[in-house]
Amino acid sequence: MGSKGLHEFARSAMRTVSLTEYRGQMVAVDASSWLHRGALGCALELEAGIKTEAFLHYPLNMIDTLLECGVRPYLVFDGAPLPMKMAHSRQGGRASSRAKAIGLLRAGKEQEARTAFGRCVGVTPWMTRKLIDELERRGLPFIVAPFEADAQLAFLVVRNP
Repeated sequence: MGSKGLHEFARSAMRTVSLTEYRGQMVAVDASSWLHRGALGCALELEAGIKTEAFLHYPLNMIDTLLECGVRPYLVFDGAPLPMKMAHSRQGGRASSRAKAIGLLRAGKEQEARTAFGRCVGVTPWMTRKLIDELERRGLPFIVAPFEADAQLAFLVVRNP
């Protein structure tokens, strides 16, 4: 997730602002990043196959925060995987992290296991559907990108400066 070193690279162009500065505007967000962040909080349960919806707490909290500040969220979901990236799957790394997490859990090191499970948890279509259902229930706009959300976000910025 993310580009290593991007934050430091862009530091000179960044400034701290209050969300209220964007009152009345719409902000586009990569929904998968919020879903992944939410999944970290319940990674052990998700990896154990427990159908928890605790992963929704983070994205819904972020949405509520934006709305309270008068900013309208527009969530952009990942679509199909890029054909070029399919050969470079993260499954190998995730399998290794999962094995390490299971070992930690068996050794009674639950907190360390939770951290390790966080390295192997991924966003599933079921999780995406749950968030989309909530957005529809709330009447909030969203789009599923043809491929990756970040390319769609870049398109939206260029098209709607």
